Amino acid sequence: MSTTTIKWDTEAKMLGADLSATLALDRSAWKRIGAIFTELDDGDGETPGLATATVQVAGVPVEFGVLDYNGATTYLLVPGTDPERHTTIALLETLQAAGALRIDTALLDLANGKPPVTIEDRVAQLERALAQTQSELAARPPRRTRRSGRPGPRLTWLRKAAKTSGSSTQGT
Repeated sequence: MSTTTIKWDTEAKMLGADLSATLALDRSAWKRIGAIFTELDDGDGETPGLATATVQVAGVPVEFGVLDYNGATTYLLVPGTDPERHTTIALLETLQAAGALRIDTALLDLANGKPPVTIEDRVAQLERALAQTQSELAARPPRRTRRSGRPGPRLTWLRKAAKTSGSSTQGT
């Protein structure tokens, strides 16, 4: 994939989007990969730059925005509600595959305050769940099965029959 797979809008679109991530990329880094910023009045006396684009994420077109307040960082805007940031993470991975950024160096934080989930994090989570399940199983009293206790009635009948047949043959 290359940055040409990112379709930048010639003029920023208004997005119903949430601030999803803070990136250690300034406006010039985005411009190098084709971003076109439009100055917008934010209503608070500032005019940040906004660039919008569309990129295919897992075969689905996803619009996103980049908000710049002329600092060393920019903000990734992702439309819709994404409380767990699954769309944001998938978008970041797609941008990385396109060569637009490197997650390990560019991602400063996600808007929900949680760092991106790594494979190591997921393995640790599964190990904790397994340990919890094992401790719950160990705390349960053992289940008695028919074979673990006294013999059932059928085995008792067979033993009685064996004793009876043995004693009758001895006496003859």
